[in-house]
Amino acid sequence: MTEKPDVNQDQGWYYLRGVISRCHETAKRKGWWEKYKYLSRTSSDFQELLPDIIGSKLCLAHSELSEALEEVRNGRGPKEVYFSHTLMDEGGVRYTSEEKTMKVERPDGSVAYLKPEGFGVELADAVIRIFDLAGWLGIDLAELIRLKMEFNETRSHKHGGKAI
Repeated sequence: MTEKPDVNQDQGWYYLRGVISRCHETAKRKGWWEKYKYLSRTSSDFQELLPDIIGSKLCLAHSELSEALEEVRNGRGPKEVYFSHTLMDEGGVRYTSEEKTMKVERPDGSVAYLKPEGFGVELADAVIRIFDLAGWLGIDLAELIRLKMEFNETRSHKHGGKAI
């Protein structure tokens, strides 16, 4: 058996920890944790709300996976990335426009940043939400991924004959 990597020394695991931290810090900065910032982690309220907080955050991660499935169901290729923005026509009806680039110049010369879309983008969104939750909970997800991968190396082919 190969020697297990030291999660504290290996640059890949160190980098992954940084990505996890960045996902959580960005979510905090964008307001996704504001309603919990005054909640003391040692309070009984925190312990009571924890299952609901975790449940809602896991549902959001799952919703990103559902959006990935919808991309496939709509005939998009798994590597296809496109950029969209919602516009309003003269009658006040909203519609979505698709572009091939993330930045477009507005008529006034300013730049608009369009939302990336596609199967892979939705997978990335799911991972970002999972990393955000792990960051908030203080879970060392890099170490747990390393640990789980190490265990998976010991498992039998298809884990003993499972179909899927």
